Amino acid sequence: MRTRHALASQGMGLIDLMVGLAIGLLAMLVILQVAVLFESRRKATLGSSDAQINGINVVSVINRDLRIAGYGLGPADALGCSVKRYYKADIADLILQPVSIIDGLNGAPDTLRILASAKQESSAPSHLVTPHPSDASTLLVNSTLAIAVNDMLLLQEAGKPCTMLQATAVPASDFKISHAAADSAWNSPSPASGYGMGAAVINLGSVTDHRYSVTANNELLGERYQSANNSWEKNLLASQIVSLQAQYGFDTRTGVQANPQVTWWSSVMVDADSSGTAGDNGDLRRLLAVRLAIVARSDKPEPPGAKACDTSVAPVWLAGAAADGQLSLTDIDVSSIADWRCYRYRVFQSVVPLRNLIWSQP
Repeated sequence: MRTRHALASQGMGLIDLMVGLAIGLLAMLVILQVAVLFESRRKATLGSSDAQINGINVVSVINRDLRIAGYGLGPADALGCSVKRYYKADIADLILQPVSIIDGLNGAPDTLRILASAKQESSAPSHLVTPHPSDASTLLVNSTLAIAVNDMLLLQEAGKPCTMLQATAVPASDFKISHAAADSAWNSPSPASGYGMGAAVINLGSVTDHRYSVTANNELLGERYQSANNSWEKNLLASQIVSLQAQYGFDTRTGVQANPQVTWWSSVMVDADSSGTAGDNGDLRRLLAVRLAIVARSDKPEPPGAKACDTSVAPVWLAGAAADGQLSLTDIDVSSIADWRCYRYRVFQSVVPLRNLIWSQP
């Protein structure tokens, strides 16, 4: 008969080994599940964090530009003026509109354009003291304060299109501004029309003209106009931006109001002053604010079959009820993005007052 000591010295049996392997496999399965869950949560957290940072940065940049919209564009009478331009040849007219929204139809991203003067020493417009024929190359004005060589100037007179030109000489202690065609590619040798005495001479310095749009690769594209050589500089400002939505805010109340306030939001220009024409000078005087929404998403989608992919709710832009003429803002369309349901989205909203237009109110 075997002794108890002999039986103990034989080591583990097959049953012991199988039990140990089963416990080890169960432990490994638990560890793998915890690791997979941790990695999934980590990616989701990082993705949401990236969307948060990108969205905040984009809103901050656009808000900063919107706050200078309309700065230095001259008196309120100049708003909406069609600016005749020349750079080595006639180029497309520029509408003197502080903010322009190109509406993306059916929920597609909008394009936002912001216009202002880049002149630091903004001053009241000068005025012609004598008529300025179309073939003249010297402006006789009542003041040359803050006007320097290479500044971009606008000639503006009621009932006429504006004309952009560049100062090529500003003699000291004189009230003359030369804009010789031979000295600047911006000056036409044969301008379209002349201007009468009292016409405004608006000093833009250089033109701040910025555009923001969303590319097909879900990137926010920022474009900066270079008035030095009539070109556009393009920069990708942020990734994983899937939509940009914007609306104008108008004061549509009848008559001149002592306290302007937004009473109507619209994705397109409206006839705010009931003049019969949408987007004219009277409407631009009533443009008080812009509200916008930026939609950012996580960098990577959730894995197929994840619970996050079960949603059918698209990100929406909320701004109150659609009553009282307010347009519905649930028009963000991300359905063209592959596996859009598996991404995490952040919607950032902002309302920016156009303070340079508010200050110019009569």
